[in-house]
Amino acid sequence: MAYTPDKLETDPPFGNLPISGQETKMTSVIGSNIQTVDAALTNPSPLTISGNFSLNIPTKALQLTIWAGTTFSITEDSARTAVGFNVPANFVLTFGCFRQPTLYINTGSSFAVNYYFTMLN
Repeated sequence: MAYTPDKLETDPPFGNLPISGQETKMTSVIGSNIQTVDAALTNPSPLTISGNFSLNIPTKALQLTIWAGTTFSITEDSARTAVGFNVPANFVLTFGCFRQPTLYINTGSSFAVNYYFTMLN
């Protein structure tokens, strides 16, 4: 039997764009703005943290860029049983965080962390 590929959709719903709560496509400019405070608007960068810290991701954040002078770990696990990944000291890390409500930063010492979100506008 010969292989038959799936029918190619020429116009998938909303062109694969995220949809808003009003079921309209979000045709914003991607990455045209940054935000240097978390969703709670109470933790501006740079932020001094110690131990465990919850970083609330803004609803329209696409990417998080984060760095610190100390090694720390980031996880999406609120119980913090999974390490996630370790970020070396003085390493600038950028990764996608769209639709991720919270990230958890873990460290054994007090340090300043710098971050900003690339936003969907």
